[in-house]
Amino acid sequence: MNDVWSVVVVQLDQQLYALKLEAVARVLPAIWITPLPGSPEVIMGITNIRGQVIPVLDMRRRCGLPARDLLPSDQLVMVHAASRDWLLPVDAVTGTAVYPCSQVVVSPELTRGECALSGVIVLSDGLMLIHDLETFLDADDLLVLDHALDTLYET
Repeated sequence: MNDVWSVVVVQLDQQLYALKLEAVARVLPAIWITPLPGSPEVIMGITNIRGQVIPVLDMRRRCGLPARDLLPSDQLVMVHAASRDWLLPVDAVTGTAVYPCSQVVVSPELTRGECALSGVIVLSDGLMLIHDLETFLDADDLLVLDHALDTLYET
């Protein structure tokens, strides 16, 4: 068992979120996102990264934050979770960090909420929410997304 949590710290509005470091592949500048008809509401659309079509997840919608258009200053975090690659638009990537397990509170109650959290990291000035990428979409959402992607490739 690890005695530390290694995370990538991202920001949406004024809230900090932690993504497990091992799930993060890279950080990209904001790019054009194409809407994907028939996809779940939490999917902003798709984009092409080096010939691979990648779904873009809307963390703002999932976490109950106000919707807004992607800004040129935003960043896209490419992650691998639930057996596929995803892009997450964030206001900023503030860096990586390592926290001792004594600062991390993992709670099953948090995973039941809309935001798909797996825990929190207790900071001296507040809390950083740990985003659970594996549960971002439920099984029904994944089926709807797969159908929308299949329809895209049929045309």
